[in-house]
Amino acid sequence: MLKIYIIFSLLFLSIVSTSLYFFSSLEDQKRSTILQTKADDALSLANDFLESQKEETLSIAIVLSKSKNIVEHFKANRREALFYELNQQLQLLEENTKYQSIEAQIATQDLSSYIRSWDLGSYGEDLRFRKGLIKTKKSLEPTVSIELGKRLNIKAIVPIAENGKFLGTLEIITGFEKISDKLAVRSVDFFVLLDEKFLDIALWMQDREKIGNFVLVNKGCQGECYHSLKSLIHATQEIQNFRLFDTRVFAFLPLFSFDKRIGYMGISFQTEYSDISVEPTLSSGSPIIRTKTKVTIQ
Repeated sequence: MLKIYIIFSLLFLSIVSTSLYFFSSLEDQKRSTILQTKADDALSLANDFLESQKEETLSIAIVLSKSKNIVEHFKANRREALFYELNQQLQLLEENTKYQSIEAQIATQDLSSYIRSWDLGSYGEDLRFRKGLIKTKKSLEPTVSIELGKRLNIKAIVPIAENGKFLGTLEIITGFEKISDKLAVRSVDFFVLLDEKFLDIALWMQDREKIGNFVLVNKGCQGECYHSLKSLIHATQEIQNFRLFDTRVFAFLPLFSFDKRIGYMGISFQTEYSDISVEPTLSSGSPIIRTKTKVTIQ
């Protein structure tokens, strides 16, 4: 009788243990599915904000390209006057938008740098390696994209032309900080990773923080996010679409400059909390100029 009791007790414990393990596995799977859905939503939201910023950056470029003072200073080769006029208008735009920093560059007919809003003394550099400038010169149409140059950022390029003749380009440059700020209010960190093999092009990013084989382009992943991301990349030596690591969720999308994959954009949030249930919106409070001109968006 005792033997039968022991056998039944062991059988009962085995069934209970198996059931607990089964239900625990189901709960883990359910939790992982929920977190992956949240990560997909956060990536979708980040991509919407990115597309919105491309439109806004293009709008600014179109507005400035129609400035009579800017065009006249450029045609008359008045570099210093153009420099101060350009910066004055950029300052006004920054005061009326949520961008922390807007930069501008004007290139000549042969695609040499003519004016850079951040440095009056920097000019004459050959920019014919820039695909966006080449495309705009050839098509005489605006182009906006994430483009790799001396830095990686969003570049909107508008042709400066007179009577159908190409004179040069006006380019507006914005970074990724505004996207980081928008997602931060939802407790989501946003970051951009550039493959280090492109540092021979991105010369002005060679001193940026490196994580594995990548350069951290923006400052959207700091503190716990940064340390977890660093540990994740060193531990796996690869980027996967979705990962649970420590107490954080990470998700990534490939990032392209025209047709070349140059890195990843990623999001991260704490597993126990994130406010990403808000519907994506392209409204940012900044004016968007609608135009009938054909625009190339990469």
